[in-house]
Amino acid sequence: RWGASQAPAPGEADVTAPQESGLLSGMYETRYQWEMKNGAWADYDDEEQQYLLAAWMLGRNSVCYAARGFEYKIDFFMMRQTNVSLGQVRQVRVKPRQAWDAP
Repeated sequence: RWGASQAPAPGEADVTAPQESGLLSGMYETRYQWEMKNGAWADYDDEEQQYLLAAWMLGRNSVCYAARGFEYKIDFFMMRQTNVSLGQVRQVRVKPRQAWDAP
């Protein structure tokens, strides 16, 4: 589920699904990643990448969405992902394309 089912709090994103917004293409200059428990970083999936980038481009402080059966909130200022369903917090980062696309 992309976008909010209720009105977002001030500073939170009410973002149209990326494929509907036409803001982004399939290629990204940067990738959003979340830190796993073992300290490694994992990319968000393509739909999440588009959604997070669209929210950031719109100047949002945070964005809420549901994926994989959980509710999440991404705080762009603190660069944290909170699993609202479980209360689990993870670090988020933006990795420039040249850093992840290099041989």
